[in-house]
Amino acid sequence: MTHSNSSSGPRSRGTDPRVSATEASSGGRTPESLALPGSPDRGSPDRPASEPAPSGSASSGTRGGSALGGAIAAEGAALDPSEAPQPSAPAPFRVVLDAAGVQRAATRLAHEILERNGGLDSVAVVAIAAGGIPVARLILDKLEQITGQRLPLGELDVTLYRDDVVGRGKRPVPHRTRMLPTVAAMRVVLIDDVMFTGRTVRAAMDAVIDFGRPEGIQVACLVDRGHRELPIHVDFVGKNIPTQRAEQVSVVEISPNTFEVRVA
Repeated sequence: MTHSNSSSGPRSRGTDPRVSATEASSGGRTPESLALPGSPDRGSPDRPASEPAPSGSASSGTRGGSALGGAIAAEGAALDPSEAPQPSAPAPFRVVLDAAGVQRAATRLAHEILERNGGLDSVAVVAIAAGGIPVARLILDKLEQITGQRLPLGELDVTLYRDDVVGRGKRPVPHRTRMLPTVAAMRVVLIDDVMFTGRTVRAAMDAVIDFGRPEGIQVACLVDRGHRELPIHVDFVGKNIPTQRAEQVSVVEISPNTFEVRVA
């Protein structure tokens, strides 16, 4: 008895079971997107199979795409706000003399200068640049309120008179000197903002003498912080403030003609 095959065509040989269903559903042709691994690029419908795919196409952009993705990820990581360098916070400080306290100290200094000298005749006020200038102006304002007399102000730079210019290791930056016409036979009141080692005042005394021989030199400062290195006496002190040697004491202008003293 002879058995006939149910198919009218010949039996196919070597058919891959992985694509038989696909070939059946697509008319015997395997789409490019379903090509088997290792099979040659079949090309697009309008490009021969032997023509290489453009560099930006999906078939050849796997390695380039991963590199681009890595670059984008690296750029995103570099721009991560959490990893960006943050600005450093300002150094902490404490206010040891507020604006009202500075005004009271200036008023007290003005009264003491008047009492010591018996008035303003033959008194020459000289500020040590640059910190002593705003303090001297405050004191002159108070003297004018008390006496109605406005004294001229001399501004004296002492940079080149200091004995520690070389030891500082920095090039000195001189300030402008606007000195009075003469200090000969005058009682000179030297004014600085903060009294520390005494070296600045010693240099100022040498500088004053170069402009004439005064009758005497008196020293006034807004703040005396101690730590003297030279035997310099301060005649008029706004406020004595005990400090550590490593601390920084500064008179800060917080608004026009308004100051406070800070320690950092």
